[in-house]
Amino acid sequence: MPVSFAPPPLFLTLLPMLSRLLPSLPPTVRDVDVPPLFRERFILSGYRPVGLTWRCYVLSLFQIHNETLNVWSHLLAAACVVTRFLLFTVLQGGGFSLDASSLPLVLYVFSAVIYLSCSAAAHLLQSHSEEAHYSLFFLDYVGVAVYQYGCALALCIYSSDTIWRQSILGQIFLPAAALLAWFSCTACCYAKLRFRRPYPLHRKLCQVVPMGMAYLLDISPVVHRLATHSWTSNSALPLHGLQVALLTPDFTPLNLRDFISQRTI
Repeated sequence: MPVSFAPPPLFLTLLPMLSRLLPSLPPTVRDVDVPPLFRERFILSGYRPVGLTWRCYVLSLFQIHNETLNVWSHLLAAACVVTRFLLFTVLQGGGFSLDASSLPLVLYVFSAVIYLSCSAAAHLLQSHSEEAHYSLFFLDYVGVAVYQYGCALALCIYSSDTIWRQSILGQIFLPAAALLAWFSCTACCYAKLRFRRPYPLHRKLCQVVPMGMAYLLDISPVVHRLATHSWTSNSALPLHGLQVALLTPDFTPLNLRDFISQRTI
């Protein structure tokens, strides 16, 4: 029996309408066609022209360019977080109520969505202008700092034990986590504004060292439980071990998404 691959008539009818509703965007350009601020190492093409209207950058969400992977990885992650939280609330037998025990979870989910949304917006819209580039990436760093403290709050409430909470570290944990989140955000903003390409080594140190300090502090409740409890006595401890292995600072000089985008654009 012959098989036809012709598009359905309804699709042919809707295609011109969709073309009018979503006008074609300017083609992407090479790295030499944009200012040095917007260039990335090893990425030679796929850049969106600078100075287009905001509408063009919003619509570039559906265009293939050098930031496509960064934008969609954050948007899909945000959708997964929200969906998982909604499923959790629906699956609660007695319903979900906001009280002292559930508030840290809500704040953690909120901080994760804030961080992912700010990062997606930064990568999607930063090509508009130099001012937009700096402002949006500063917002991205604020989102990362909010997420850092959201993680610290959730780990302190849900993953720590009594001995750790009564220790000196446990008593200063939340204020110290807030201070390090602010410090890492400030250091990243300073490094972004202060240094120009080619970036020196101390720019990376300004970004990585505060983030690393915040990571070591935030993960300390989990590390204490892993070191002082038997892994066979609690089914959650292997998951905590996996958490320590996978929870690394998102902001690094070259993260995995950037590496993939450099090889595929």
